[in-house]
Amino acid sequence: MFLIFFGTAAVLAVIGVSLIRSYEQKLLAYTYETEAVISDMTKHGRVYYPIFEYCYNGEIHHKKSSVGSSPPMYHTGDTVIIKVNPDNPEQFVEVNGRMTKLASAILFGIAVVFSLVSAILFFG
Repeated sequence: MFLIFFGTAAVLAVIGVSLIRSYEQKLLAYTYETEAVISDMTKHGRVYYPIFEYCYNGEIHHKKSSVGSSPPMYHTGDTVIIKVNPDNPEQFVEVNGRMTKLASAILFGIAVVFSLVSAILFFG
């Protein structure tokens, strides 16, 4: 049982680190910085997903975030600074990384809980 909890904690921590590394790589690679407006919010169950609207090369793009939150982290009309991938303008990253940091923090929090359970099972 210890190995299951410890292994789960390790996997979640690795995923969290991977998210942060991917975010940092995108910040370096995506070169076009612009402002995006939260044009709408979609709700799936209890989770809210912002829809970002931004302009690149004269075209308006609408892109739903792959990360949601409950309660909503953004509201319709909020603005954020993003960096757009010039090779694929449908890809972008938030400069402040609020959504990525939230997802990573949740993963690390769950990993800590699993680590504590595994420690209790091993030492207790």
